[in-house]
Amino acid sequence: MQLPATHRKRFKSLGADRMRLRIFLLAFLPLLCHAPLPCNGMELLQNGELKTDDGGKIRHWNMLDKQCRYFVENGHVGGGTLENRKAPDFAIFQEISFPEPDRSPLVLRGESCSVNAGYGGDYCIYADVYHMDGTVRYSIKAKWRPGTHPWEETAICHEPDKPVSKVIVYVLLRNSTGKALFRNITLSRKPPGPLMNYCSLLALAPFRPDHYRLDLGFFNDRTLFTGAFLDKEGKKIGDFSGKGKVFRQEFKLPRHPYKIDLHLNSDGKSSRTARTLATLPEHRFLTDKHKVTVWCANAMEKISPLTFPDKDSKRQALLELAGNERESMQIVISNSTPDKLYGINCHVNDFIDAEGRKFPGKIEFRRIAYLPRTIPYGTHPEQLPEHEYWLPDPLLPMRDLTIPGQGSSGIWMTVYAPPGTPRGIYNGKITVTGRKKELGHVNVRIRVFGFDLPQTFTFRSAFSLMDGFMERYYPEKTERFRRQAWDLMLDHRLNPDDITRTDMPAIEDLLYARSRGMNSFNILHLVPRPRKKVLWTLWAPLSAYNEKLFAEFAFRLDDYIAELEKYDLKKFAYFYGFDERRKDAFDALKRTRDFVKKRWNIPLMSTSTMFQELVRQPENPAYMATDWFCPLTNFYNPALAERLRKKGHQIWVYSCCGPEYPYVNFSNLEYPFMNARQMAWQVYALRADGFLFWHVNNWKREKRMYIDDTVNFQRFYLREKFAMNATGDGEFLYPGKNEIYPSIRLANLRDGSEDYDYLVLLSRKDPALALDFSKRICPQRRSPVRDFRKLLEIRREIAEHLENEKQASEN
Repeated sequence: MQLPATHRKRFKSLGADRMRLRIFLLAFLPLLCHAPLPCNGMELLQNGELKTDDGGKIRHWNMLDKQCRYFVENGHVGGGTLENRKAPDFAIFQEISFPEPDRSPLVLRGESCSVNAGYGGDYCIYADVYHMDGTVRYSIKAKWRPGTHPWEETAICHEPDKPVSKVIVYVLLRNSTGKALFRNITLSRKPPGPLMNYCSLLALAPFRPDHYRLDLGFFNDRTLFTGAFLDKEGKKIGDFSGKGKVFRQEFKLPRHPYKIDLHLNSDGKSSRTARTLATLPEHRFLTDKHKVTVWCANAMEKISPLTFPDKDSKRQALLELAGNERESMQIVISNSTPDKLYGINCHVNDFIDAEGRKFPGKIEFRRIAYLPRTIPYGTHPEQLPEHEYWLPDPLLPMRDLTIPGQGSSGIWMTVYAPPGTPRGIYNGKITVTGRKKELGHVNVRIRVFGFDLPQTFTFRSAFSLMDGFMERYYPEKTERFRRQAWDLMLDHRLNPDDITRTDMPAIEDLLYARSRGMNSFNILHLVPRPRKKVLWTLWAPLSAYNEKLFAEFAFRLDDYIAELEKYDLKKFAYFYGFDERRKDAFDALKRTRDFVKKRWNIPLMSTSTMFQELVRQPENPAYMATDWFCPLTNFYNPALAERLRKKGHQIWVYSCCGPEYPYVNFSNLEYPFMNARQMAWQVYALRADGFLFWHVNNWKREKRMYIDDTVNFQRFYLREKFAMNATGDGEFLYPGKNEIYPSIRLANLRDGSEDYDYLVLLSRKDPALALDFSKRICPQRRSPVRDFRKLLEIRREIAEHLENEKQASEN
């Protein structure tokens, strides 16, 4: 059919043929509606190369705020700095709207190279996804590896559960040191083709020398791949192939590979990618003649099976503690030979002071066990190198060790000084033998300060030892193992609490815990009682909070609380509820709190977001409906907390899988052990009333899995995924078939609790000085002291203040 002449002239003015008209429409339609229609397979972001115009602006991208800065280097846009300071944020964004919302996948991709970038902040492509119904899915992240690496791609595929009307895409390097360059930032709405999700190569040494475990992840299960391991010269030293979404395999290689080269095919499309690997460090020993080296390390140091002594490694140690206190250290045996060492054990002689008095305390040894690294895992600038497979944490009963060839193993030594131990320095020696032959020794001095820690610890904590997990792992001997776990918590001066309990703790258990130092406990998680056994209950429907539920609470609790009053336990009690609930739950929270307050006058603690809302609206009475507020440590506001305290509230703090570095957090096995000890210092510096942690026996696996106490390398104690990749989150006690085992993180939490006692004792004479000491360890939440030696120095200063005060009062 021929067009009228007027129409022909109109098309002629645009180029006179239909193909050029299509090109015109494809070129200008994005400018009218922000992006092409979804599902057309086209790239949706404009200027993904991040090119700048003549004025230096990044075309089609907006700066998040006026403080953001960027630079151009070698033709690429970048952000950050290599100077020893926090750089201005790099944060640009672009908005894409979809006129016809649908549920097509969102695939974000981009490349970056970096120098020491990404620790402690966002180093990623980030998206907020707006749905047609008005809801928003925030924080879709495709993260680059932190640290230093050449150009490397990251990607993520988000499959929305609702039609998407708009996406805002950000490229970020914020709240971080280091610098990075960016290129090829893309967003598409088509199913991902041959695209890699993650890649990790871990050295299984020293457990299996020259063996490596390769973990690969892809975005669809139709991916075919072939790959090669390359050395520094580009020579192939091994290869592999496979199909699927996840690939895991062990390889024996002649030397440590430098790079992995991958060819991918999926749905008729192909791609090629490479990943540069971490360089394996050289192992240096003190001298060539020392085939076996015995040395020692502080309890806050992370010593792996591939950690070896250097010129600064110690052969002697000083442990300082008060009466009624425990302090720990590590004895490390490093084997430079290729052969295993058998029958390794420790022997201790008497510790004697200058006056010839024998140390009256106890010395206990445990074996340090090592867990496989979980892929993917969270990052920290002080974590073990990315090629290492074994992470230390469980502490097992002492027995003869086997030390692998060209590897190290540790022994955990804990000293306890009973109350009234005479002040002084006690000298002794720990000898390490192998098959009754001495391999080496370390000299140890035990300095006992001239004061005791109180029997009832002063650090108020709520660490959840959940009954549901205990019952699942020990169904026939639940009470026996529960008491053992309670004893472990009390030995570590932490309350054996459970914020999720739906049955009240037995009075006799509370009396026992009080006799051992307990200072607070949760009566009940304020949810309907489960009709059947469950691991734990997090929430209840808001409709459940009605008069019927309140009547159930009254029926169950009236007589019980009368018993608490009879035994003077009520003053330690609180209720817990509305875990991390938001504004929609505030009315139910207020009604529940009013009920328990009026009926029993017992406080209710909650981690709901009421505290955060009060930061925004500090005088809003609707946000006052909690007795004990408990925000995340990074949301704590000292000024607001002080105002609320004057109104009779308490303000605790908590951490879980977050906040991440640079904040203090110990949930992740990748983080320094010092963080666990440091948390109590931070609580004191914030003047918070207590600290909550959600779990200590998070034994959440598809089937029951136990620690094998006959071996140090727990090869089969695996777990595939943790929230926010926080390996080991909530697992500070480990289940064995016949015993529950403590951990290095738990020991450092104990030491922090004892340090808190030091601060409280000092505050009774000089509160300003105690606060000043705590702030020297945690001056700001984002910039705590990260050198364990500094913590020990300040602790020693406090102890000497306390000794001087005691001597002055005695004189």
